[in-house]
This record gives sequence, C-alpha cells and structure tokens, in this order.
Amino acid sequence: MTDFTASYDAFAAEVRDRGTRDGGLLAVFCDDAGRLLLPVEFDEGTSCVDELFLRYLVAVICDIALPAVVLAVARRSGRPARIDRALWRELSSRLSGGPTRLVDLLVVGSDGWWSATAGKLAA
Repeated sequence: MTDFTASYDAFAAEVRDRGTRDGGLLAVFCDDAGRLLLPVEFDEGTSCVDELFLRYLVAVICDIALPAVVLAVARRSGRPARIDRALWRELSSRLSGGPTRLVDLLVVGSDGWWSATAGKLAA
C-alpha cells in the first residue's frame, strides 16, 4: 500500500490555493501512487453531516471510482472539529470494500494540517 503522506503538503496547498472557506470540504482523488488526479469541492462543506449528506458523498466518490480519495477539510485552527472525526468514522465504514479507497481525512489550517490516520499535526 502506497504511503500518501508525501503528497499531503500538495493536497493542503490545493485547499489553501482554492481559498476553501472554513469548514469547506475538498475530495482529492488520486491514483495508486498518491498523485492528485481530480479535486472536487463540496459546497455544502461540513456544516451539516447528516444521513443524506453521507449518502451523497458515498455516491459521488463511488461514481467517480478513482483508486483513492483523501478528504480535506479547511479549518482556520488546523485542528479537527467533532464533526470532522464523525465524518471520518462514517465514511471509513461506508466506503470499505468499495471501488475507491478512503486514505485519510486532513484538516488543513493556515500553517499545517492534521491527519485522521496519524492523529497528529504536521507543519
């Protein structure tokens, strides 16, 4: 399995370059080597992560069906909110065994990012 962490700085830069609003959500679709293929921004962000939104995300991710996806949430603080952790837990189980592997959820701040899989901050 490829270590995608080498690409996380580029993914975080993509979130910052887009000017993604606080709480905004970007799905970064990648190939098996961790190269960015398709960034998809969800206007809804993470303001309301309910059953309908979760089903919508799963449908979009599975329909695009690229090998891997990293979710990136913009947070000024660079630290995860409770809803970010809930999104990670829910999508991890729902996408398990599907066509696209959920690699990680990054919370991107102005100075660094936090990884759900590593559970730590990187600057």
